[in-house]
Amino acid sequence: MLLDGNYHLELSGYVYFFVTCALAYFVWLLFSKSWEYVTSNYANRATHFNYDTDKTKVEAKREEKKGVCSSLSCIRCSKSVYSVKKLLTKWCTIEQQFKVDLNMKNRIRNGILNTSKRLGKYERSQQKPTLFYLEGLPSQIWYKNTDYSDEGSILENQSTLDIVQKEFVNIYQDLKNGWVSNEVPSGGWYLFYLVNQGIKNKQNCLRCPKVVEIINRLKSAMLDCAFGNVVFSVLLPGTYIARHCGPTNVRIRCHMPLQAPEGYFISVAGEQKTWQEGETLIFDDSFYHEVYSQGNINEPRVILMIDLWHPSLLISEREIINKLFSPQM
Repeated sequence: MLLDGNYHLELSGYVYFFVTCALAYFVWLLFSKSWEYVTSNYANRATHFNYDTDKTKVEAKREEKKGVCSSLSCIRCSKSVYSVKKLLTKWCTIEQQFKVDLNMKNRIRNGILNTSKRLGKYERSQQKPTLFYLEGLPSQIWYKNTDYSDEGSILENQSTLDIVQKEFVNIYQDLKNGWVSNEVPSGGWYLFYLVNQGIKNKQNCLRCPKVVEIINRLKSAMLDCAFGNVVFSVLLPGTYIARHCGPTNVRIRCHMPLQAPEGYFISVAGEQKTWQEGETLIFDDSFYHEVYSQGNINEPRVILMIDLWHPSLLISEREIINKLFSPQM
C-alpha cells in the first residue's frame, strides 16, 4: 500500500518530537549527575580540610599536613600543639608584659602567620623552617667557633671531652634504659635526651650529672624553650636520615663529636661536611639537611647535640620567644 505525502509529514513530526524529548532528557540527566558530583566533591573536601570560621588560611594549610607526624605534641613539624590560633592568643598576652617595639611586634606576628607560606618567602630557597621564621635574622648555613667563642672554649676543651665521653660510656651499656630510637629509612638512630623540646628528662640527667653541669655553663644553650634539645645521638653504620628542615631559624644546632669514624657525612643545603673529634660542628638546621654513611664502617657515630640561640638575637628577644614557645602551652 502506498502512503501519501500527508502521512509522511505526520510520521516525521512524531519522530522529531520523540528525538527532541530524548535529547532533553539526556541533557537533564547529564547535568543532574554532574551537579551531584560537584556538590558531593566539595562537601568531601570541606570535611577533609575542616574549615571553620576560627581558622586562618595558614591553619588550614597545616590541617592538610595531618598524619605527617605520629606525635601531636611534636614541635618538629607544622602540625603541632603550637597552632596559629593558640600562638596569636598567647602573643596578645606576652606583648602586654614586655615593652616590645613595633618592629619586633610585626616580626613576631608575621612569623606566626606567614611561616607556612613556603614559596618565595625565605631569603634562601633551601631554608624552610616548619613552624616559626623570624624575619631579619642574618642567615648562614655553617657557623664558626668564633661565632660561639664561649661555648667553643668549653666544648672543645680536652677535659670536657673526657668527661662527656666517660658519662656516655656508662649510659651506652644499656640501650633499654633511657634511650629511644627514631625511625629512619635505613640503619639505626638512638637518642638519649637530657632536654627534649625544652623539658628536662630528670632520670637521664641524674645519670649524667657532670654533662648537665657543663651544659648549664653554656650561655647560649636553649634550655627552657620548646625548640631546645640536649641529646646524645648514636648512628649505626648504614644509617640514613632523610632530608628535612628544623622548626625555626632562631635556633642553631651544635654537634660535639665523641666518636667520629670515617664514612659518616652531613649535608646542609647541599654542602657536605663530616665530624672530627675535638671540633664542634655548628649549623642552622632550618636549612634542608640530611645525614648518611658510605663505605665499610664498623663503628657508630656518636655526638652530643646541643641547641643554641641564634647569635644575633638580643637577650630580650630570647625572653619573648621563650615565653611564646614555652614547653607547656
